[in-house]
Amino acid sequence: MKDPYLPQIVGLLAAGVTSTALAVSGYLHQPETFRFLGTQLTYQAAYRKIPLSLIDTGLCISAWLLTQTRRDYRRQYQEWERQTLLQQS
Repeated sequence: MKDPYLPQIVGLLAAGVTSTALAVSGYLHQPETFRFLGTQLTYQAAYRKIPLSLIDTGLCISAWLLTQTRRDYRRQYQEWERQTLLQQS
């Protein structure tokens, strides 16, 4: 029996791992310049780590919750199937 949730779980984990890799990469340590209404603001790109870290944590937690939900449904179905077989015999 093929697991219908497996591609979704793998996709969430891959996106989470990719976000984590981007959050810790050296690219995010380069300064960036932002212009707004004639003013120029230079900041360290490391500030992008915060939302990126939150995103990767959310993706990994979503994958874990989906896995747990899938296991719970499978247990409930097996219990229902067992009860059905007991009632039929």
